[in-house]
Amino acid sequence: MHLKQLKISGFKSFADVHSVTFNEGLTAIVGPNGCGKSNIIDAIRWVLGEQRVKTLRCEKMEDVVFSGTIRRKPLNFAEVTLSIENEDRALPTDSATVQITRRIFRTGESEYLINKKLCRLKDITSLFFDTGMGIGSYSLMEQKMIDTLLSEKDEERRIMFEEAAGINKYRSQRKEALKNLLKTGDDLARIADLVNEKDRTVKMLARHVVKAEKYREYRTELVQLDVAVCSRVFGEVNEKIREVSRDHAGALTEKEKLAAEIATAESGIEQQELLALEREEKLQAISRELSDLTRRQHDLESQLLSRGEKIEGAHRAIATTEQYQGKLNENIAQLGNEQGDAEEQLIRLSTLVKEAEGDYLAARREFDEFEIGVAEKRLNLNENQQAKIRFMEEETDLKSRLEKIKSDIGNLRSNRTEIERVMAEGRYRTEQCEEQIRLCRESLSQVSAESLNLSGSRDQLVERIASEENRFRTLLEQEKTLEAHLISDEKKLEFFEQMKKNHEGYKEAVRAVVESGISGISGIVADAIDVAPEFVAGIEAALGSRVQYILADTEAAAQAAIRFLREGKMGKASFVVQNQVRGRHRSPEIDNLGRLDGVIGWADRFVKLRGDQGELASLLLGDVLLIRDASMVERIREQCGDFAVYCITPDGDLHTTHGIVRGGEFGNQELGLLSRTQVLETLHENVGKYRVQIEEKIRDKKTALLTVEEAKTALLEIDEKLNSGRRLQQEQEGNIRHLDEEVLRVQSRENEALERLKGLDQRLEEWAAAEGRIMADLQILEEKKTEVESFILLLNQEVTALEEQRFKVTETVKNAEVRLAGVKQEAINLKRNAERLAEEIARAYASLDQGREAKNRYEVEIEDYRRHMDELAQEKERCQNSIKTVEAEEKARREELAVLRNEISNVRKVSKEQEKVLAVHTEKLHECEMSLERLNEKKRSMVERIWEEYEKDLNGLIDEDKALAVTEEEARDKIEILRKRLKTIGPNVNLSVLEDYEGEKKSFDELSLQKADLESAKHTLEQLIRKLDKEACEKFLSTFNQVRENFRSVFLDLFEGGEADIRLEEHEDPLQAKIAIYARPSGKSMKSINLLSGGERALTATSLLFGLYLVKPSPYCILDEVDGPLDDANIGRFIRLIRRFSERTQFLVISHNKKTMAACDILYGVTLAEPGVSRLVSVSLATESDEKKIDELMALRA
Repeated sequence: MHLKQLKISGFKSFADVHSVTFNEGLTAIVGPNGCGKSNIIDAIRWVLGEQRVKTLRCEKMEDVVFSGTIRRKPLNFAEVTLSIENEDRALPTDSATVQITRRIFRTGESEYLINKKLCRLKDITSLFFDTGMGIGSYSLMEQKMIDTLLSEKDEERRIMFEEAAGINKYRSQRKEALKNLLKTGDDLARIADLVNEKDRTVKMLARHVVKAEKYREYRTELVQLDVAVCSRVFGEVNEKIREVSRDHAGALTEKEKLAAEIATAESGIEQQELLALEREEKLQAISRELSDLTRRQHDLESQLLSRGEKIEGAHRAIATTEQYQGKLNENIAQLGNEQGDAEEQLIRLSTLVKEAEGDYLAARREFDEFEIGVAEKRLNLNENQQAKIRFMEEETDLKSRLEKIKSDIGNLRSNRTEIERVMAEGRYRTEQCEEQIRLCRESLSQVSAESLNLSGSRDQLVERIASEENRFRTLLEQEKTLEAHLISDEKKLEFFEQMKKNHEGYKEAVRAVVESGISGISGIVADAIDVAPEFVAGIEAALGSRVQYILADTEAAAQAAIRFLREGKMGKASFVVQNQVRGRHRSPEIDNLGRLDGVIGWADRFVKLRGDQGELASLLLGDVLLIRDASMVERIREQCGDFAVYCITPDGDLHTTHGIVRGGEFGNQELGLLSRTQVLETLHENVGKYRVQIEEKIRDKKTALLTVEEAKTALLEIDEKLNSGRRLQQEQEGNIRHLDEEVLRVQSRENEALERLKGLDQRLEEWAAAEGRIMADLQILEEKKTEVESFILLLNQEVTALEEQRFKVTETVKNAEVRLAGVKQEAINLKRNAERLAEEIARAYASLDQGREAKNRYEVEIEDYRRHMDELAQEKERCQNSIKTVEAEEKARREELAVLRNEISNVRKVSKEQEKVLAVHTEKLHECEMSLERLNEKKRSMVERIWEEYEKDLNGLIDEDKALAVTEEEARDKIEILRKRLKTIGPNVNLSVLEDYEGEKKSFDELSLQKADLESAKHTLEQLIRKLDKEACEKFLSTFNQVRENFRSVFLDLFEGGEADIRLEEHEDPLQAKIAIYARPSGKSMKSINLLSGGERALTATSLLFGLYLVKPSPYCILDEVDGPLDDANIGRFIRLIRRFSERTQFLVISHNKKTMAACDILYGVTLAEPGVSRLVSVSLATESDEKKIDELMALRA
């Protein structure tokens, strides 16, 4: 897979369509700064899906569209197409060639296409996943990325490593899985809330079923009675409506009779009005006709006046034209005279031109002959001067060589002294390095011992942190369990307290009395009794309905409550008058029954009554015996005789000594009043206990967290010391290696210096011999130069004499040439003047012809105007006669209209009297309509009330009143009683509670099933995320180790020595650990890559880039002025490296370096064809001289 072609249109400075064809190997893009080279790189970024406008050097995405120049208009869209060869099917598509197209319009709309088919940005991103070609991959390296790649922040490095490891797809899948996990968690929380809500709803509906049935019974009876009563009233109202309707019909008949008479009269009036209107229209037509005739008369008078003025104007124009023609005739005569004079002068000048041409030719021939002699002398002089120059150059060269030899001899002697000094310094440096090596080894031993001690302390802290974290998690789980119990019991407590507050479970009459607030009423028996939990069921069974006896302080209070119930017809209730209570007294024999084996005791001894109410306990429970099981009943019956004893088991089964047995089990939601009280007390105790336990767990959690934080702080300190020790250890080891290498280098340099000293002595002898030979050559050359200079002086004198004679001949030629030019110019001017006079005479004759035509046209117009004035005068006379006739007809029509208006007025007086009688009948009719309206409103109100309250239509229930078996008054009383009962039950009763209960129960089951499915899906997604993390981590570590080895190897090649490494800093997740880079060129001791020079940083970044390539080669690589900081030596190594990799990867290089350009296979030059518009030119370097083509291209771009 490799890039095939890039097509750009309207992108940034590329206004026209340009194509860049990529071949295998190296392609270079060159050009001056600001010409648009980097726009090609931006186009590749953009078409691959780049969305960061800052990376594209824009403020908004629409800025990539060509914005226009002074000469060109802005374009409306930009388009870039990148063709990729895919024969190896590296991209997941069946096409051998893949075309990626991106298009953006100035309105902000974008389009993406794959093989000319519309697609999404996500499709393009997915297509290049883990191919090394995507956005953010290591396939593009700019000069500014060197600082980014080698900075303290490792985000950019990590992106490249992840691209090489191919874990982007894992990150994408993990992101998608995490998104689904969050969504599933939200759905699960929502479903859990719905399940809890449905559970509460189902339980609540179960409690209201009995209440809803009673409400429905009362309401059904109420509907029947209310509808029956309303139906009877509805019939009476209908009868009244029929009576009023008959009266209304009679009044309406009289009204219509009078209205018909009035209408007849009005009809006659309307006919007369129409006749009057018709006559008025005729009168108006006559008036309009008179007005038109008068206006026509005025128009004719105006036209006559206008024609007279036009005739006068035509006469004036004729006089003006005749005057102008006289002036033209005079001008023509004058122009003819001037034309004759010009032709005579032109003939005279022709003779003078011939004479001047003869003089000029003679002078020119003499000048040419003299010029040949001067040229021969000059040639001889130049040859001698060239000989002199050659002698001087040879002299200069010999002197230069002599100076160089002297300089080299001095340099050799200086070098010999320097080499001896360097050898002395080397011996001193060797002694220093050996001492530093000894000190580094001592420091290394000390650091190793300290690290060993710190490692032991660290292990202890890690164990302590793990122990406290496990304890914290245990406490957290316990806290959640307690909170769940607390929330559950609080909800139950709220539910039971609400039941107690609403007196649910009370009889209707008991509830009514308790809620009435009658003075002297202090609750019911259930409110006054305290029972041990194990005896609640038995005591409640023994009390039975007595548990709802109402406690009254006095007899008067009890009577007041009874009256209240009777008046409201709310049922009956039993009362305990507390100041009249007398307890039961058992005989000793009977009392001893409580001591029998299998008998728990008498029930009144196991209850506590609030206040001083011991007699009440004896009264209610004095004959109740608590037994362990039913087997004791027969024995008690035998011993009690005639005394009636109620035997109660702990489960609540009742056995009387008279043979009555009662037992069974209440439903879960049907707790008795005593049981409910007992549950409330238990819930209060549990809520308080859970809150105390939760506070204890919170305190323990805080203690555990504090311990963990303290341990982590200590662990961080130890880790910092360990890391510092490791760094110091690595630094010392590096220093030792560096010092050992330096000792070897110093010894090697000393040996080299000895060899160089021997060579220097030999070269000094050779330079001394060469100096003597050059001095002899200089002496011979000086003699030849003196001889040539004497001959040159003689030739210069001869040439000067010839130059003076040449000047005189030149003056003669110039004078003849000037005279000839003056005569020719005068002849040309005379000819032009003659032509101008001829043209002016022709224009004057043309103007004469136009004047004659205009005079004839004016005379014809005068004749037409006079004829038209005669016609207008005749028409004016006819118009005046018509005006007199129309005025007489208008007067007669006005008299007829006045007579007709009088007749209409008399008829209107009679009609007014009839309308007064009609108003009386109308008032009577209005009263009938008002009565009907009131009755209909009453009827409508009844229908609406019955429909709103019971959804029954009274119009369809005419016979419903026959079902009323009582009087209307009795029925209304019964309705009032039923309304009060419904009010006592409460207004918020759901009549469809049974159907709602079934529906809610079904919905609850479905939601529970959905909750289980979501919990399963959540577990599956969590497993998937853990699996993706594990696989990504393994691939990342494997790739990192390979890149590490490759980086070291490439670094050594580029720097020809030194050390380099990349390391992962310690982190629990390798995918989040920082990637640190260490680099030390040969011969340097550095602690940070920030201290590297610009060229060293560029080579280090290049080493890392190609270290990634060796793991996963990218199909292409773009290097944007990366070689800028490199010198010639490093440029050579850089070119050899990219040449080696170009066998597998396409390289697109933007460079200003000629060596880099020469190494490329194809050059693309970017120039500004016009200001603001870039243009591409290409050159292949495969068959022609590289340097020549580079020079041509550099000249073109300049």
